[in-house]
Amino acid sequence: MEKLIKLVANLNKININTICEKLFNTKKVHDYLIIKEKNRLSQRGEDTKGTKIITYHARTPNSYANYTIIKKSENSGIAATTKHVTLYETGSFYKSFALVVKNIYAELTGSKSSISLLAENLDTTNILGLTDSELSEFEDYLKPLILIEIKGCVKK
Repeated sequence: MEKLIKLVANLNKININTICEKLFNTKKVHDYLIIKEKNRLSQRGEDTKGTKIITYHARTPNSYANYTIIKKSENSGIAATTKHVTLYETGSFYKSFALVVKNIYAELTGSKSSISLLAENLDTTNILGLTDSELSEFEDYLKPLILIEIKGCVKK
């Protein structure tokens, strides 16, 4: 009976917000989210709504200015696409990514100067964040980590 009382007491101490905040502050979770963001932008060239990113100076039907299209045609590989913007070449933008953890949420941010430079030529409204499918994948990634933390609380 004493063990059951201790178990109930430990379960009552569990605060899911505290557990999530702790996990969001780990390098493992931080890196997971940053990599997801970089991959979506650099490989798929999509915003958080799944819309292909197109520049303001696009020449129909292309997403890039004529000069950029010529330069990209000289290259090959993932960076050479001209159907949409991949943000593949914007290394300083990627290096500025950070996960800002608050008590009840986390926000993926980039440096204001990098975003301002992008905003001169792109709609940056939905650039940073997770798509619905990425959020679902992140939930699946996070669940076992949360369970490990809960088990640790129960064992105390």
